[in-house]
Amino acid sequence: MDFTLVVSVAIPAGIVSGIISPFIVSWLKHTFIWKRQRNIEFKNSIFRDAVRALSMLETDALDAALQLDKASYKGKMRSVEARPQTFELCITVGSLIECFFTNDAFKAWEKAYKSPISIENAPDIEFITNRNDALKKLAKEL
Repeated sequence: MDFTLVVSVAIPAGIVSGIISPFIVSWLKHTFIWKRQRNIEFKNSIFRDAVRALSMLETDALDAALQLDKASYKGKMRSVEARPQTFELCITVGSLIECFFTNDAFKAWEKAYKSPISIENAPDIEFITNRNDALKKLAKEL
């Protein structure tokens, strides 16, 4: 075998396969696999929080003690009284859904969140229908 052939082909091939290709493979993994997986995991956590937020809202709306103690401000009262952490979670989740999901999914979430729910009308079929529709639309995007 000719020594110049070894030097001109084998050494550059060894450099490419041993040094450069691991960098290319790791960049490809980072760009196409890891980022996609991270987005899916993030959307999944938003979905779980959305389920939790709507469940907390329904629980608070059906809590008789909480609904008896409605606060008012300048003569106006909320239709549904809830704990501050419930409202905080609902607002946070709504913002994340608006940013990371389609507009159709956000509209469905907003419709479920703003659905009238009352302890006098339990179980509230409109809320349940809107909630299920919103969760189905969010789940399709996972």
